Amino acid sequence: MKQVERIDELHQAISQIKNSPEWFTNLYVNDSNLENWIKKGQIYIQIYQKAIFLVRRRPEFYQFYFLTVDLLKFKADLKQFLKASKETYAVAILGNVEVFHELLQEAGLTFYMGINRVSKITEKIGKPVLKKGISFAVIEDALDIQQMMYDMMDIYCDQIPDIDEIEAVIRKKEVLVIRNSQNREIESFYYFERKGRSSQALYSAVKEKYRYK
Repeated sequence: MKQVERIDELHQAISQIKNSPEWFTNLYVNDSNLENWIKKGQIYIQIYQKAIFLVRRRPEFYQFYFLTVDLLKFKADLKQFLKASKETYAVAILGNVEVFHELLQEAGLTFYMGINRVSKITEKIGKPVLKKGISFAVIEDALDIQQMMYDMMDIYCDQIPDIDEIEAVIRKKEVLVIRNSQNREIESFYYFERKGRSSQALYSAVKEKYRYK
């Protein structure tokens, strides 16, 4: 695999797949995140005749993305790719789950877990009205929030964000917290993303010692 150094390298490779009449992918990542990951040296690419494999290096494993125009050729390429590698890969599938579930297993991957995302559509998104006891997270909370994610979430399924990504979301006021009234420790957080009229819940957690208050 080759490390990607510039976003335009990625755009050029992806365009060759997306120019085809029909193509399949699990790469639903915006350019801002991709460019950030490239700058941090986390993105690698493998180009095949009818597919592109893209991996993001994480501390414990590699997140695997693909674009392909031929599912049968994709399965053969993926089987060869996995056979030649000793790394651990996690693949998230959105849509066409039944098709890819069988295909990925035949290529050598094992089904791990199914998860659901929750989103809400509103007619108008205005300034949030916070109830008593709820506040926006501040930059200094980023490390604690990430640690809560690692303590209570699954690293392979939940795609835990890097510290700089958490800080960016905090700056956009898209992380809410409840603090302990005595020591100001974060008891729980709710991490979401706003896109137009859509608000999508991404992560939420409550520290175990505060769950039965």
